Amino acid sequence: LPDLMYVKDIQCRFLLGSAALARLMGVSKPDDLLGKTDAEFFPREMAEQYAADERGVFSTGQSLLNREETVVDRTGKTQWISSSKVPLHDSLGNVVGLVGIGRNISERKHSESLIKMQSEGLISRNAELTALYEISNVVRNSLDLDLMLQQALDTITSLSVFNIEHKGGIFTVEGETLRLLAILHHTDNFLRAHDGIKIGDCLCGQAARSGEIIVSMNALEEDRHTKEYPEISDHGHVIVPLMAMEKVTGVLYLYLPANAEIDNRQLKLLETIAAELGIAIENA
Repeated sequence: LPDLMYVKDIQCRFLLGSAALARLMGVSKPDDLLGKTDAEFFPREMAEQYAADERGVFSTGQSLLNREETVVDRTGKTQWISSSKVPLHDSLGNVVGLVGIGRNISERKHSESLIKMQSEGLISRNAELTALYEISNVVRNSLDLDLMLQQALDTITSLSVFNIEHKGGIFTVEGETLRLLAILHHTDNFLRAHDGIKIGDCLCGQAARSGEIIVSMNALEEDRHTKEYPEISDHGHVIVPLMAMEKVTGVLYLYLPANAEIDNRQLKLLETIAAELGIAIENA
């Protein structure tokens, strides 16, 4: 049989074992298992866990059924096993050992992992398409630039596809100055500190000058972050230039939790959204 079958005594020593179990243990024949314990075949931590499970069966008389666990074979390869351990009783009802059976389910686990990855990929892709649709809908249905940018900012910061706070703003570029047209959850002190900000100033001004996305893990520890105001606290930033015809027309700045990361896929999606907003600003 392909199944791992065995009988153990009350000291967790093998009394019988199948050929499949011998192969997993790395011995040539089942007789090589007899009188030995798992400690002679498996890493110490794994063997100790198996022994603890079996002592539980001996002390309670209760079976352990259909438990899924990993086993490292003698080649170092990890296998997934579905196992059951059932107590053996003598004529007086005393537990004198156990019968164990295991089935290698590595192939099934591998298939489940692939299905999960594909499912997560579809969910992520659907979230991205939804985000693009919502932003396109805002841009397409608003004729007023200020209103459109405010609605776009609110939509972007509400998207679950990004790990960002519901806070941020959008500057437009007017000559050498950045003009703040859309904001979310900022104080008067913040607005005064950023009034008349120039190209090259702070993180937003530098993104406007370079045309490249800037990610800051913590603005308070960032030398490039030069604007200060009383309520400032630990936070991260992702600053996205809004481009049209290879020209920066604005800057979108978003807040991240301090030391949070944003992955390349999310940055690519932000670039796509930023391109649409940049063209909308240019057209306006």
